[in-house]
Amino acid sequence: MDRDERSDWQPAPALLDHMRQPRNNGWLLQPDGQGYMLGDCGDEMAMWVKADGDRVERIVFVTSGCGTSHAAGSMATVLATGRTIQEAMRLTQQEVLTALGGLPKDHEHCALLAATTVQMACEDVLVRRLAPAESTP
Repeated sequence: MDRDERSDWQPAPALLDHMRQPRNNGWLLQPDGQGYMLGDCGDEMAMWVKADGDRVERIVFVTSGCGTSHAAGSMATVLATGRTIQEAMRLTQQEVLTALGGLPKDHEHCALLAATTVQMACEDVLVRRLAPAESTP
């Protein structure tokens, strides 16, 4: 049997930990960037980034999704913290899945939702930094 058959699948300790005690859950006032994503399953995720130079100093999230979405959002923010903005923009679904110890096939989209929301929030940091320069005559 493979891990997609729920009767045999066992959640990894990292997944349980991030489901029970999500890191970086909440809002951030005066962010340098923000991202919002509506997943195909209907789960929503939003993230806010505070940058220190070219690095992600802090990133937080909220989600309307299930425990797996909370765990994926939590792990994605942990993985993104301390990376450069460009490195965080390359965060992948597979990195989140691996760090969580895997997810059942029908919940892997939660990792994609989290990784994509990190990418969007970090891209927004760069867009906001360029915006003032573009408006200067």
